[in-house]
Amino acid sequence: MIVERREAMKLDPSLATKGDLLSIMLQDPLFENNDEQIINESITFFLAGTLTQATTVANALCYMI
Repeated sequence: MIVERREAMKLDPSLATKGDLLSIMLQDPLFENNDEQIINESITFFLAGTLTQATTVANALCYMI
């Protein structure tokens, strides 16, 4: 998916303004030609979001009781 998006962005530069996480990371010089780092950052982002959501639901339930 990363390689496909990188190639698609080379053919169609308007994809760079798409605004999704992968497009943003592919434009960042920190992630340039480093697919493993993009994968690791995506996993971290997903897990952080999951943990935040779980904490929010738990706090909401506590405040409702």
